[in-house]
Formats: sequence, C-alpha cells, structure tokens
Amino acid sequence: MFLDRFEEYCKVTIPRIYKNNKFAARVLGCMVLNTAARAYAYFSQSLPGNMFIALIGEPGGGKTRLMDCAEAAVLGTHVSVLGPATPEALLESLARERQAILFWDEFGEVVKKAKGDYMSTFSEKMNKAYYLKDLGMRRTSKPSITLSMRSYYLSAVVTCVPEQWKEAETQFYGGFERRWLPLRIGGELPLFDFGSVNPEGAEILAELHSILSQLKGVAVAVDGLSSLGKYEQEIKKRVPDREKQIAIAEYLTKIVTAELVNLALEEIVSQMSQVSQASHKSHGHMKTSQTIFVTFCDYICDNMGRIVTCDGDKNSVSYVSVSSQDDVERIVTELVLKYDILDNLIRNVAGWQPVEEAEMEMLVRRVMKARMEKKAMPMRDFVREILGTRNASWYRPRIEALAEAEVIRIVEHMKKKIVILDPEAKICGNCAKWDGLPCDASRISAEAKAEAGIYSPLDECRYPERFEKR
Repeated sequence: MFLDRFEEYCKVTIPRIYKNNKFAARVLGCMVLNTAARAYAYFSQSLPGNMFIALIGEPGGGKTRLMDCAEAAVLGTHVSVLGPATPEALLESLARERQAILFWDEFGEVVKKAKGDYMSTFSEKMNKAYYLKDLGMRRTSKPSITLSMRSYYLSAVVTCVPEQWKEAETQFYGGFERRWLPLRIGGELPLFDFGSVNPEGAEILAELHSILSQLKGVAVAVDGLSSLGKYEQEIKKRVPDREKQIAIAEYLTKIVTAELVNLALEEIVSQMSQVSQASHKSHGHMKTSQTIFVTFCDYICDNMGRIVTCDGDKNSVSYVSVSSQDDVERIVTELVLKYDILDNLIRNVAGWQPVEEAEMEMLVRRVMKARMEKKAMPMRDFVREILGTRNASWYRPRIEALAEAEVIRIVEHMKKKIVILDPEAKICGNCAKWDGLPCDASRISAEAKAEAGIYSPLDECRYPERFEKR
C-alpha cells in the first residue's frame, strides 16, 4: 500500500536515481512508515522501528534528492520535519513535536564541529534516541528539557561523502556506528540533470499524505517476528564483527516490521476510522479481526518499561497490535527476491561493495593460476599472494564473491581459515602440513593414528565431513 506508492513516487520523480538505488528507496519508505505509525517490533523488550539512515556517496550521485523524496512524503503530516540543529535545539524541538524525522544534508559539518564545542554531545543524544530512551538537558537560565522513555519517536536521515562518514564513525564513540544504517548511493547524474515536473508524482504525493494522515494518533506493535532468528547463523558466518552483526539483525527486524505494517495498513486505517469518534476508555480494547487489536490506554508495558501512548499534548493514542507470524517468512522471501535484502544489508553495514564483472574475471584467473601449484593455502597467504592486499574492507567482499561463485571454498582448521583453491578437492583436516596437496592418508598425525579404533581405517580421511565438498 504505502511502500509501493512511495517507490512509485521516487520512480517518477527521480527515475535515474531510483533505478540505481531501489533498495535505498524502499528502506527510506520503511523509515517513513514506521515513524508515522510509531511502529515497534514487539518482543519482551520491544525494538522501536525508527531508523537512523546515512546516505553515502560521491557528489552528484543523488543522495540529497533521494532524501528530499522522504522529506516530501511527511511534509504537512503529523510527522514533524527537523533540520540541522545543536543537540539542545534538537531536544527542544523534539519535546515540542514528539514524533519527527531529522533531515540533515551535508552531515560532514557535524564531524568538524564535534571536537570540543557545542556539537560534542550530538552522538550521545542520538545513541539514546535510537532506543527512545530518557533524554534530558539541564539548564540554568531556562526550563530544563525532559523526555521520558518512549514518549517520543525520532528517525533521522543524513547525507555525506564516504570520507566524511568514515571520519564520523571514528570520531563518535558509544555505539554510534552500530545505530546507523549506511546506504551506499550508486550512479552518477549528468551535470545538467535538474529533473522535471511530473504531474503523476504530485498525485502520488497527495495520496501518500492521505495515507499517513490516517495514522495520526496510532502506535503499532508488530508481533510474530521471532522466526527471523533463522538468519542469525548466516549473518554470523558472513560478518565477523559483532557490532555489525547486531546492526544487521536490528535493521532487518525494523524493515520487516515496516513491511508487516504496510501489509496490514488498509485494515488498520479502516478499523481506526470506525473508532475515531469513539471515546477512549482506559485499559479497554476492541478486537477488530484475527490479526488486529485496537487498545485504548496510557501505556503498554514490557521488560524495557513503558510504551507511552500519549502525544505531546497528552492526547490519548490508539495502540494497535498486529500479529503476523504466518506472513514473516513470505515477506522476507519476497524481499530477498526483489531487493536481495540480506545481501544488501550485509554489504552496506559491512562497507562492502559489489565486485565488478571485469574485476571478478581477473580474480578468477589469479585463482586458476595458483590452483595449478596448490590446492589449499592459509587465508593470510591467499590474501597477500593472490589478492595482493592487506586492506580488509577491500578483500572481504571479493573473497565472499569468489566463495559464492564456488571458485574457492573456505574452511577452518585448528582455528585458522584455509582457502581451498579447488572446490572439488578432498582436503584432510588431519594432514600434518597444509602444503596444498590432496588428502594423503599416509601423512595422518600420530595422535590421529592412536584413535584408529574409534575412527575409520588409516587409509581413509580422518574427518572427511569437515572438509570434503558436501
């Protein structure tokens, strides 16, 4: 409903940018929808569906114009638009508006001003706002600012070039990097591509405003997301950095939350329109369907505390619970097919870029040449001798691409990673040395021979299930 129309808006408004960045456009739509619906992924410790997104790319790639589409979608709705401001001014605006998105073009200026002056607390405030924790600021000459936990809802979109974002990740501590989703914006716009007025875009924008306006006074909790745990091992296998693993898992949860809200949106809007004139009774609820529950109360509790369902003027908010256990796997499958969601999240969060076809062919030739002399080699030697680099951010995506194309296999031996240059080769985990030879049972270690009564005869590989191709 909303997400598809937002994509259509981007497509007709910025067609060239949208064509190169469909995943980024979809994620921005998810951020807008979650913020408008005050969405939560409901567990024992609920995860807010808000997003902090950094659009990263070279000048002239379309970062600002993509951000402008998200801003246009909320202008004039109950979701307030916040611009660049000091942390104090930001908190003051948030205390007044309560439900907002911060849009900050050219975010690099924050990094420059964060070293010891009035922007130094920006990362601290945003780190707390990511989980909608208590925010406050003491003042001496003016009234102090206090925002109780989850009485507000804040998302953010910033734009910067890669060098600026790298400096921001280095400059800010306390989990700043993990709480932001970096989206690499690809492509390059012609110098004279200023766009053109499209009447269809204006019509879609009006439709988007209409949808969002019907979510005013609503807080949506999405249940049934526990099945996302099936992707944990894949994330851990492909991304060694623990902080990045957490970021990928959380943003996958936030995106799926938005998709489920989008799926139930028509029903939510329909049911809320029916009860809009009804008086809200404390702790009362009404079942409206098998998947939608509308609850009227001041707050909902979980292990993190309270989800306060009052706006800045203490007006009661309808709390909507969406239970969609059966839809989660189907939605993730669709996202994988259409947006390659998990790969895209891993590449963006880990900072890996897709390997170009010409470069991939060159890497394959190097592996084939090395394969004539060896069948396997330690990862360290492979990186230095075959790839010719020590830059982890450069070689990791290329190793992953070679492994996915089944040009190489990666196994672990004695807590060390080994690259199998010939995926069809049988390599024994008990060989005395890794000299690249195929499995030779005569070279099994003395310790392994002592276990002959437990394992297979000595003329066979000791642990074939470890290293043979399955």
